[in-house]
Amino acid sequence: MASSLYNGNLTADRASDGNDNTWWVGGSGKTSWTLTYTFTQAIPLTMVTVSYHDASYVPAGTKLQFSGDGGQTWTDIGTAALA
Repeated sequence: MASSLYNGNLTADRASDGNDNTWWVGGSGKTSWTLTYTFTQAIPLTMVTVSYHDASYVPAGTKLQFSGDGGQTWTDIGTAALA
């Protein structure tokens, strides 16, 4: 689920479709974007990779969060930045 959408070709499902030639972009003019994944069961994650289209599109900050209670509370688990 995405908080906003730039256009109909850059939908949230493209953020995790495994294709490096597709991506999601949130709505223009927004001060923040949120992309949420909901799993039907617990899934162990050992790594999360955040890739950006190019350096000119990198936000000032990217926060990775986890919720174990259906999104009622969120815990920061990491940040993403350019290497």
